[in-house]
Amino acid sequence: MIKMILINNIGQSLMLGVIIGFLSACATSMDVVEKSLEEGDLVPEQAIATPDILNEYDHHLPAPRSQLLGVDIAFERTNVMATGDTIHAQIGISTQNPTVEATHLHILVYNPITLTADSKAKLQQTALSVQSLANTFPESSSLTIDAVNPITDLGDQTKNLIVQKGEPGLIQFLRSYARTSLSAGKHHFVLLLADHGELSRSEKRNLIDLANIFSVKSTMLSVVSVGESPHVAFLQALSEKGQGRFVVMTERFDMKIWLKDELHYANALKLRDIKLRVKSQHGATIKTVKSPIGYYTTNNNIDRTIPELIQGKDHVVLVELDIPSATSSSNDELIRVDVDYFDPAKRQYRTVRKTGQVQYVMDRNQTLNKDNNKVVRSLLIMDTQSVIQGIVPVVRDKRYYQAVAMLTKQQIKLNEYAQKHQDKELLRDALILSKYADHLYNYDEKMFQTMQIWHDLSWDTRRYTEKF
Repeated sequence: MIKMILINNIGQSLMLGVIIGFLSACATSMDVVEKSLEEGDLVPEQAIATPDILNEYDHHLPAPRSQLLGVDIAFERTNVMATGDTIHAQIGISTQNPTVEATHLHILVYNPITLTADSKAKLQQTALSVQSLANTFPESSSLTIDAVNPITDLGDQTKNLIVQKGEPGLIQFLRSYARTSLSAGKHHFVLLLADHGELSRSEKRNLIDLANIFSVKSTMLSVVSVGESPHVAFLQALSEKGQGRFVVMTERFDMKIWLKDELHYANALKLRDIKLRVKSQHGATIKTVKSPIGYYTTNNNIDRTIPELIQGKDHVVLVELDIPSATSSSNDELIRVDVDYFDPAKRQYRTVRKTGQVQYVMDRNQTLNKDNNKVVRSLLIMDTQSVIQGIVPVVRDKRYYQAVAMLTKQQIKLNEYAQKHQDKELLRDALILSKYADHLYNYDEKMFQTMQIWHDLSWDTRRYTEKF
């Protein structure tokens, strides 16, 4: 089987050739942090103020075998003091990986002539990279690349250009594809842009409504930002309404990984309205829900509806448990988890249940060196978020070296765990914190003015917080 690669721009359409086909984050808060540092800025609290940072990470939960969805329970320690104890517990919902099938991928490159040379170069390189990886697509897939203006080196330039007055703005550009009739099969659109220009709130809403048309037509619209100072909240809302992903391109962006994830996402089932019930038992009480923020207990139970879970991804809830003194048995099932969901492939409702058990011990030494790696990792992630937010008032007070110490302490913890467990995500976080510390050393050396700090930490924050 073959797949066609089409490269288009306004008034221009040409076929590059045929290729034999075979199978090969959404933007996370830490991506946004890294992007700010690459631009030479400090990181405001709003950039990492997500209430659910744990679920921006891959927790590598065991995939279910017999059902689409499974449950995993991990205690901070399985040995607890029989005289009473307090531990963390992580409840995880895992899903089977999607089957990647033939996909029609449409790359929409918004490259108006007003862009800087650097932005044009980034868009060109990104488009060329996608084109070069076309042979990693599933068999019978297709790739089209559409652009406002011709992209150098993307293909032979046709001589039959249709002359048009001016060029379309982002709304007109996106509208032309939202209204297009599509052939049978799975279609996935990706908007690639560097700068969307000045947009009024009304224009942003119009674009978000246009994105909704893609999802209504059972297609998806993802957004990749390669520019400086991306308007995170708006672009996130745009991709969410289009049922796609939002990605911020940093210096460490890996095109192969992104493309693989995008194709997985395009083929994944969307599990919606998942009912999660967590009940503590045998006298144990849920002291607090650490993550996600907004999860609460009622009568010592957690009863939540997860709006959507993408096949191939997982969802975790981290709680702190108070455990009473043991009564008779040497072990107890302290947590029971029930998950109700609808399997769209089999067209039926399913329920998954699992319990978590601990062992009571009298010797405190038996509780040492027993920490569960899954829970330790989640606590490290949450601590990293707290540190980045916590240094903001310290930096405002111009205590740069104190901020450096806070970052360095957490960076060492992350690096130790990442090296021991070969954890790429936490190693990335350690490098970001190290970069932030170096940035603050420079702040002190250059004796930056208060105005620069105010700009980074207070003024330029609406792009993280704007609501739609």
